[in-house]
Amino acid sequence: MVFDGNAFALRVTVRCNAPAIGCRGELRAGGLDGSHLTARRDVSLRAGQSRRVFLRFTAEALDYGLRNAVDAGGAELTLAPRRGRSLRVLIGLRPVASCASGGETLASSRTIRVMRLTGFGDYGCLRPNGHPTRLTDGFERPIRISGQYVGGPVATGDGKYVSHGTAVAVFDVRARRRVRLRETAPTVTDLVLRPTGAVAWIERASDPGGWRVRALDDQGDRLLDAGPEIGPTFLQPLGAQEIAWTNGSERRAAPLR
Repeated sequence: MVFDGNAFALRVTVRCNAPAIGCRGELRAGGLDGSHLTARRDVSLRAGQSRRVFLRFTAEALDYGLRNAVDAGGAELTLAPRRGRSLRVLIGLRPVASCASGGETLASSRTIRVMRLTGFGDYGCLRPNGHPTRLTDGFERPIRISGQYVGGPVATGDGKYVSHGTAVAVFDVRARRRVRLRETAPTVTDLVLRPTGAVAWIERASDPGGWRVRALDDQGDRLLDAGPEIGPTFLQPLGAQEIAWTNGSERRAAPLR
């Protein structure tokens, strides 16, 4: 924490650790309650580059109270939290990458590439000349692509820092937004995604040996089947508007539009 002669500022050093690509984005400091304490600063770094950045505090930061902790030089300050609030630096740099290169390919089709950039999350790219769109912190498998949509299990949390469970999410890569989300069991074993963004999956139920078949489409959130004899890895498209699975020796089907 420093005083630059006009206002208090937070001094941080940031480094771009992305291999062979640069980083750019916005940097700010925020309270653990989600409040913004500093103005945003645009940051652009080459791969491996470090830079010292000064973040000027906003008026809201005064609620925390600034307490002098003058050292021998008289310039260093500390932040004294009030009302149980504390300060945390949130870094929102995004990688500079292309759809053709960079990252680990998680899934791909003729029209879309899904890639993981370590430390930054999972991105979707429209081929051949699209720009990377950040989808989620991290997909779990299975991941499916259908038309302009990408779907699969993702980690869920409180929206800030803690992950609590799993959800099935569908993203429209062309529109750059999430279109479907449904919390689910921790284990998803198979998934079908339609070109409409409709999705169905098999999940392990909480009771031992149990399985559930679920669907999320324009008809809503539906439980299609449940039981210990459902084939956990057999969920298939059936024509243009249905899906099929097995329950014991019986093959079952349901609409998915």
